[in-house]
Amino acid sequence: MTKLSSQKIYEKTSFKDLKFSKMELIESEFINCKFESCDFSESEFKKCLFEECLITSTNLSLIKLTNSKLSDCSFENCKLVGIDWSLLRKEIGIQLKCNECDLSFSSFFETDLSESEFENCKIHEADFSDAKLPKAIFKGSDLLKSRFINTDLRKTDFTQAKNYFLDIRENNCKDARFSLPEGLNLFKALDIEVE
Repeated sequence: MTKLSSQKIYEKTSFKDLKFSKMELIESEFINCKFESCDFSESEFKKCLFEECLITSTNLSLIKLTNSKLSDCSFENCKLVGIDWSLLRKEIGIQLKCNECDLSFSSFFETDLSESEFENCKIHEADFSDAKLPKAIFKGSDLLKSRFINTDLRKTDFTQAKNYFLDIRENNCKDARFSLPEGLNLFKALDIEVE
C-alpha cells in the first residue's frame, strides 16, 4: 500500500483503503491519481496540489485545504462535510465535480465555483454567500437550509433540485433554470402565495 509523505509528487498513483485521518501533509502534488474508500477526515493539506484526480467513496469531512489547489478533480459518493472551501488558493477559481456527495455544513464564502457540478448531492446548511456560481449545476441536489446571499447564480441549473430557498432580489439569477414544483419556493421570499 502506498503511504503519503510531505514534499512528494505522485503521478498516476492509486490509493485504496488508505487511513490518513487527523494527519498533516505539506507541499505534495497528486496528478492524475485515484483515491478509493480512503479516510482523510480532519486532516490538513497545506500547499498541496490535486490535479485531474478521481476520488470515490472517500471521507474528507472537516479537512483543511490551506493554500492548496484543486484542478479538474471529480468526487463520487464522498463525504465532504464541514469543509471551508475558501481556504483553497483561488486565483483561477475552483471547478468542482461532485456526484452523490454530502457537502453539508460547508462554506463556499466568496469562492468562485463557476461551472461547478453538484449532481444528486446532499448540501444541507452550506454557505454560498458572495460566491460566484455562474453556469453551475445543482441538478437533483437537496439544498435544505443552504444560504444564498449576494450570490452570482447566472445560468445556474436548479432543475430537479429541492429544498432550496433564495431571494431573487438578493442574488443575480439571470437565466437561471428552475423546475416545478420546487421553483415555487422563489415566491416565498417575496411573500407571494401560489395556490
